[in-house]
Amino acid sequence: MEKKRMSIQLLQNQEDDDFVDMTFGIDNYRLENGYWLMDASALYNNQTVGLRVAVQEGMNEGFVDEELVQDAVYNEGVFLIPLPQLSDALADVWAKEYGFNGANSFKSKLDPFTAIVLEGDGRNIESEYLRIKIFYDKMSDEEMEERYFELFLHVNLPEGLLALNEKDSDYRQPIYQAICT
Repeated sequence: MEKKRMSIQLLQNQEDDDFVDMTFGIDNYRLENGYWLMDASALYNNQTVGLRVAVQEGMNEGFVDEELVQDAVYNEGVFLIPLPQLSDALADVWAKEYGFNGANSFKSKLDPFTAIVLEGDGRNIESEYLRIKIFYDKMSDEEMEERYFELFLHVNLPEGLLALNEKDSDYRQPIYQAICT
């Protein structure tokens, strides 16, 4: 079932902590082929930007009593998927906020992200807030230092919000290289 939500104007740079945290309104979402697909958008300088995020259905919380649950590490837990025009505009925002120059577009196909739910129960995604750490780790050991990164994904379907937050500003170059062309 597809649900409609209104977009909000909330893409911003959190100057006080020097992180580029991006918050979007969830325009619609649906369950398809074992993934929750969420189309999300926001306004940035009066331009609409956005992306589709796919979150694996039924992900369990990744920690119990502060111990990692190995079965709760999902190798293809999250996908970032471009939406026509909106995601290329988002790539421009990423470039601008990260301080990179040149023509930018969102890659048409991205590798899946490994995911661990840090807060919430993925089986209740329609009624609970989820905080998910996503890892870009599909590479050789030699490439890890240059290409590895982590982001936090916040999913709040009851409030119609989705956010991508930096874990560390040192990951900006690999994020940009993985997502933008």
